[in-house]
Amino acid sequence: MNISKYINRIMLGICGLMLAASVNAIETFVVEDIRIEGLQRISPGAVCIALPIQVGDEIDDDLSARVIESLYGTGFFDDVALRRDGSILVISVIERATISSIEIQGNDRIKTEQIEQALAASGITEGSVYNPELTDQFIAGLQQEYITTGRFKSQVEISATPIERNRVDLLIDIYEGRISLIKDIRFVGNSAFSQEELLDIMKLSTKKSLGFLNRNNRYERTKLTADLERITSEYQSAGFVNFQIASAQTFVSDDREDIFIVITVDEGMKFEFGEVRIIGDTKEVPMEELDEIVAQPESATFSRQAVNNARSSIENRLADSGYSLANVEAIPNVRDEEAQIDVEYNIDAGPLVYVRRIIFTGNIVTNDEVLRREMRISEGSIYSATKIAQSRQRLNRLGFFESVNIRSEIVSDASDQVDVYVDVKETFTGSLTFGVGYSEADEALLDLSLQQRNLYGSGNRVSAHLSSGDVATELSFDYVNPYYTADGVSRGFTLSREVIDSTGSVIQNYKLESNAAGIKYRFPTSEEHSVGIRLEMQDYKFEETELDPTQMDVNTISFIEDNIDSLVGRSLISFRFDTRNRAFFPTK
Repeated sequence: MNISKYINRIMLGICGLMLAASVNAIETFVVEDIRIEGLQRISPGAVCIALPIQVGDEIDDDLSARVIESLYGTGFFDDVALRRDGSILVISVIERATISSIEIQGNDRIKTEQIEQALAASGITEGSVYNPELTDQFIAGLQQEYITTGRFKSQVEISATPIERNRVDLLIDIYEGRISLIKDIRFVGNSAFSQEELLDIMKLSTKKSLGFLNRNNRYERTKLTADLERITSEYQSAGFVNFQIASAQTFVSDDREDIFIVITVDEGMKFEFGEVRIIGDTKEVPMEELDEIVAQPESATFSRQAVNNARSSIENRLADSGYSLANVEAIPNVRDEEAQIDVEYNIDAGPLVYVRRIIFTGNIVTNDEVLRREMRISEGSIYSATKIAQSRQRLNRLGFFESVNIRSEIVSDASDQVDVYVDVKETFTGSLTFGVGYSEADEALLDLSLQQRNLYGSGNRVSAHLSSGDVATELSFDYVNPYYTADGVSRGFTLSREVIDSTGSVIQNYKLESNAAGIKYRFPTSEEHSVGIRLEMQDYKFEETELDPTQMDVNTISFIEDNIDSLVGRSLISFRFDTRNRAFFPTK
């Protein structure tokens, strides 16, 4: 029996005896005055409000009992007694102590602040009346909270130390203990799935691999509940639509170290798909196309997941045609004798929906134009779920935003119009890196890079790089406007300069200066494909230097003699295929 319920029953019994004793001591009479004795902190007015009797009333056994019951019900008193003094009703009370302080010790898993908040919510605070029954209930609840998280060896105790002026100091002493481990999990009543197959569905397990990193063998009630839902879903997906978890019992070993879980299941009958049909107005969406969505192979096992997927696919297909408010209801009809379930998809396409406005929020740095040009729907166009998904993907691929959320709201005075809200959370788009190093050839090395992928919120990209050493110095600059034209043709420029001076080298003794400039375009051919063209001119020359042929290889000497000053042009054609759902850390 729960200890708090046991205490409550004892207290009710004691109160009943006290009521009986008090009532028997009072004779019936008319109350001409009421006197309250024993009050210290509680005002007489607060007591009078709780009294079910007034001056002029005739008091009898029934009313006396109700007076005592009402005063005990306030929770302010440890004792209440009635007596008669002539025509005066005398109420003698003993006030309960107040809480002077509350100390909590021994807790780690549940923070002190959380326990204090729970105490306050239960009405147990410094300065409040000390109610042993209330505090015992709280302690029992706190104990249960630890047990729910698998700490069956935990202990929670409370002690009240009386101090002067009818006050008490409360000490909540907690021993949390360690989490009890799952020793065994057993299933009863299963035949469609084996013990091993059901265990594979569950997250909880009895495995002790990975040591302290393994948390799946630690019992938690919430984890068990989630596992039971997974098992139910698996059975229902396998055609057992009437499947139920009959019970899930948890047993603890005598030393409270190990936990044994016994799950009893009622599988019920396995069903197959029967007749599947679509009713309702599909608008301009061909019925044949929807029939293919809901079609099931002969003798296919019934699955709620398959039904839900088909229903969602129909709604998405209608939404692609502008019917974003379409509602599809899947109505099953169970035929127990044939072990089949007929499914009827009732379609309510609703009105053709148009986009009234597209509203961008969260883009503090990025201009609205940068977001708007990635949208595959426009204001005044027919709403399309596919184009909304494409817009979200294109915005994520920019790399400017930590998150992108697109939602639609029906216009209050126009049921065939929606406002599309694009909520973004911006992330850092610029970087500055600096590095130093040392090598035998270049001695001290300096490397500096600057990159901004969203220049002044325009979506343009710019980068610069400087690398300098004793022998080689390199400087490069790159700029790209991804929307040089409104239809998404990008244009960019590149500049670079490189100087290699190996005059002091004992192996190669030359000085080379090189400059390059280029222009590049990229033409989109579809949502995922694009073709790029890059043209570049580069000139390089060898400056006068003392060359020692004995210290140079033949190829170097020949190259220098033939190319004292050169101008080179080159072109590059590239093809890009990009289906990522975001620029960084894509998930598909």
